Amino acid sequence: MKNSNNEFMSVERISSPSKAVFNKQYGFASRPVLITGMTDNWNAMTRWTTEFFESRMGQYEALASRSRDRKDKKQMKVREYFSYMRNSTDNDPYYLSNCQFHLKTDMTADYTVPDYFISCLQLMEDKLPLQFRLSWMFIGAANTYSALHLDIFNTSAWNAVITGRKLWLFYPSEQARYLYNGNVNPFSPDLEKYPEFSKAKPLVCVQHPGEVVFTPSGWWHAVLNEEGGISITENFINETNYDIVRATLAHYQKTEEARIVDECMTRYLVEENNASLLI
Repeated sequence: MKNSNNEFMSVERISSPSKAVFNKQYGFASRPVLITGMTDNWNAMTRWTTEFFESRMGQYEALASRSRDRKDKKQMKVREYFSYMRNSTDNDPYYLSNCQFHLKTDMTADYTVPDYFISCLQLMEDKLPLQFRLSWMFIGAANTYSALHLDIFNTSAWNAVITGRKLWLFYPSEQARYLYNGNVNPFSPDLEKYPEFSKAKPLVCVQHPGEVVFTPSGWWHAVLNEEGGISITENFINETNYDIVRATLAHYQKTEEARIVDECMTRYLVEENNASLLI
């Protein structure tokens, strides 16, 4: 990775914070953080092996796309992709991202979401189509990456690495003017085409198995798989980003997705207000 200014700052690392500590120092403060210890009791850390995915989940299909040439896409079965990972010499390998087959299986019992990441969307989880539950598996070969982006509806997100290693770059909203609406590749920037990107100064962290990264609402970020592997990510809406997401939804046409998210948020607000009256 190259950046002309070489001015990088590390994302803070903490161990299993309480909800009060997390919300005060990171959630409401809108600060990325890497959390250790959160997955210590997850069955996923031992169960979700390559063998498990190939034998138990191998029949499921998902869309694989190249990281640089994002128009090059194709459907691949999970077992087919793991074979591809082992044998590929592609310079721009396919990435099996945004998979949701885990929501159709017992895999959701293999991990526990801490209370500070619980989303108001779970109030209607049984009624939500899979694509609206904002929970995804990522299976990526080395050198695949997620391009520079903001998360859907300005939600926050957490990501847990099961296997592999990820490099994260975070850019706060005040640096958006240097990011060319996400068109620049921050891992190998073309500074002749995107000269203002040289002024961007990211927060950086390297994430290993068992570690969880928190992405706050409104932060641009890009993620590189330095080693191929498996991860799970979920976007969420709660008290720390409710106002930001609600304001963002106001700028969308009333698509089905926006309507459902808005309905969940309204129900969440009513239930939170009712709960406060009982205290």
